Amino acid sequence: MLFSKPPELRKLIKMTSRFSTQVPLSNQAIDLLPVYHTCDGFDARAHIERREIQTTDICEVFGEKITYLFYGRPAFKYAVEEDATTDLALYPVCFVMKLENMEPLKRIFPFDTGALFHKRLKRYFHRKNTVLDFELEPNTSRINDVIFHFFGDTKNYINPSRFNREYAVEDFESVSYSKMLESHVRTEADERRVTIELQAEPTVALTKSSLQAIILPTALRGSKLYSDFIDANSIKAQCYDIEVWNPALSFGLVSAAAKRFMLSMGYFK
Repeated sequence: MLFSKPPELRKLIKMTSRFSTQVPLSNQAIDLLPVYHTCDGFDARAHIERREIQTTDICEVFGEKITYLFYGRPAFKYAVEEDATTDLALYPVCFVMKLENMEPLKRIFPFDTGALFHKRLKRYFHRKNTVLDFELEPNTSRINDVIFHFFGDTKNYINPSRFNREYAVEDFESVSYSKMLESHVRTEADERRVTIELQAEPTVALTKSSLQAIILPTALRGSKLYSDFIDANSIKAQCYDIEVWNPALSFGLVSAAAKRFMLSMGYFK
């Protein structure tokens, strides 16, 4: 069942958002970080067999099929029961991709749109703010602009730290966003509130040029399906153990594996 959406989300009008006008063009180039798509082992098997991510669910926020990716951090968490199990179909698998070698993006947002839509960020933003107030142009340079303007550099983005910058008092979206970045109060929102969200088409090709790595349970690494996929694409396998016996508690292990991968590749020090 889809949630009813406000009129402004039923028909997306391409216009410059308030937040976008508040984020200046930096004209500074930095190496792009990897982007992450996380799913459970059941869906990952299908993606690997097809050699492409195929999103079939309708997004309740935008009313269309969207492949969600997160920039520099595997922040996505799917719904899973917090029960002890060794069923590998329930454990997270994460595809690590090169943004510069992927098809063009549809949209960019500075944080998880679902969290704002479901009022998990109401502590930070005005009640009349909608996700469309924060849409950025689907150009990778805008990712850099957000990082320079609000974090200062990539290292501060990876280990979220607010960059000491003042914002115009009437730029309510930027002021609220910056306060959210430095907030450590109890909140329903998790690290998705400090991670840039990328939206792509429902089908995203998994190719040798676009893939960088895969993060997976150690127990899956030796399977023929995964071994063939890893070898065929010459990608790195970053494994984690499922000793916690709980898929819901394994997202943190995926995040730690992602950091190890980026450190090994020299993305930041």
